[in-house]
Parts: sequence; structure tokens; C-alpha cells
Amino acid sequence: MNEQPPKTPPLLVAGGLGLDTLLMPDGSERREIGGSGWFASLAAAFFLRPQLFGAVGGDFPLEEREHLERLGVDTTGITVLPHEKTFAWKCRYHQDPDKRKTLELHPNVEESFRPELNASQRRCPYLLLANMRPDFQGRVLEQMEGEPFVALDTIDFWIRERRSELLDMIRRTSLMLLNDEEAALLTGCEDPRQAGRALLELGPRFAVVKLGSRGSLGFSQGKDWHVPAQLVDNPVDPTGAGDSYAGALMATLAQCPHPDSEALLEAMQAGARTAAITVQDFSARALIAKLEQRKL
Repeated sequence: MNEQPPKTPPLLVAGGLGLDTLLMPDGSERREIGGSGWFASLAAAFFLRPQLFGAVGGDFPLEEREHLERLGVDTTGITVLPHEKTFAWKCRYHQDPDKRKTLELHPNVEESFRPELNASQRRCPYLLLANMRPDFQGRVLEQMEGEPFVALDTIDFWIRERRSELLDMIRRTSLMLLNDEEAALLTGCEDPRQAGRALLELGPRFAVVKLGSRGSLGFSQGKDWHVPAQLVDNPVDPTGAGDSYAGALMATLAQCPHPDSEALLEAMQAGARTAAITVQDFSARALIAKLEQRKL
């Protein structure tokens, strides 16, 4: 009897697992597991079993990788480089939870890691290039087969430091995701709607501008729309909300054979619901608690 080849998972999340230092408005400092791939893959696990691709150093607690696997994330794409340090990010939050400033960013392991996708990862029809160095994103994209639907996320640091590489990546993607400050920095348009339309001129079919507690704006050629945020009475920590939004959005789209504006609207609503879970506790603790409840 002929064996059937294993089914290709629909979504590949390429992104970092990191060690975050968060300076909160009350002056406290918190050290948490984080990274774009960490939040995005956990959020995607509410909808499907995503593949997570990235690298960590020897200082990353490996029990967290096992935890991800138990929560429904395929972690076979995580490479451990024992003599390197894990990606590290330091950020200061202001009284306005939608405002933050990157103080330090250390790519560390991403400087030396050379991504090599396996056959299953190359065939994924949906690819989320979560926030990481643009050249790293490019090396992942170059290995993809066929014509995957590609979403790209980034932060202000890469817009300032590697703008030309980032613009090249945007031309090759299907969907661009940015928050309003990042969209203004990239396009020069302070108004989020103008910035969203300007993003489309850079090449992608769709764009999403995240507005934090004010929701998000979606854009396609000749059309734009607003999705309200899910209200949270006492938000605790906004870290990772944007990555969670992106992971849920792409996992929802990955279940749609032909992404269009209506499918993106539905996916943005799923992103808003998942981001609202994220902000209810520090780091990804609220996401993890919800996923663990589903496993009971």
C-alpha cells in the first residue's frame, strides 16, 4: 500500500523567541520570555497547529519550548545554538499603553543563524514573517516554494536601521502589518488612513495599521475599513499584543482558500479578540492560560 505524504501545515511562523526587559510606567522592571514568534505562534494555536521557525541561544529555557509543543505549536523548526545568546529586547512603556520606546535591541543569535527550511516548511501556503531582521526575513522567503500568501511585520528599530532592506521585503509580500507610529515613520504620513494607503503603494495587496486600544485599519486597493478593539477594563501589559494580533489574523486567513477583503476583515476581528486576551496579564501568560484551559 502506498503511503500518503504528510500533510503540509498551512501556516509557518518565522520569528524570534526572545528575552524581554520591560520598564513599566510605575518604574518597575520585568524580565519575561517574549519575541515575535513566541506571541504569534501561541495566538495562532487557538485556530490551527502552526509551525514555528527560529533560533535561540543557550540561555533560553528549553522547558519553554516543550511548553509551546504541549500547547499546540510545532517547534521542530526551532534551532538551539548553545554558544550564542538569545535575541534580547528592552523597552520602556509610557502611561498611555499604546506608546512604547525601544531602548535596546540585541539580535544576538540572529546574527549568526542561517535559516534552512525543511521540505514541509517550504511548502506552507501561508507565511508570517514576524518581527525580526529584514535580511533574516528575506532568507526565509527565498526558500519558500510556490506562491505563498506572505505577511510581514516589523518595528521602528528596523525601519530606522535597515530601511532599504525592509522596503525590498515589503515589495515581495502580500500583507504589510504595522502599528500607527511605525506606519507614520515608514511612509511619512501622520494620518493612519493616509499611511495605510501609502503602504499599498509600496507593493503589498493588503495593509493593516494597528491602532492599539483604538482598533485597527485594513486596506486593499480602493477600499479601507476599521475594526474596533475588544475592550479590556484593566489592561496589564501591551507587550506582544501586536504579534498576537498578527498570529491570530494569519491563522484565520490560512483557513481561507482565497484571501480577499472580506476574509481579511474576519481575520482582523479574530486578531482583535486574541490581542485583548494578551494584554490581560504580563507577557504571554494570559494566552497560555487560555490555551491550557482548552487542553483540559
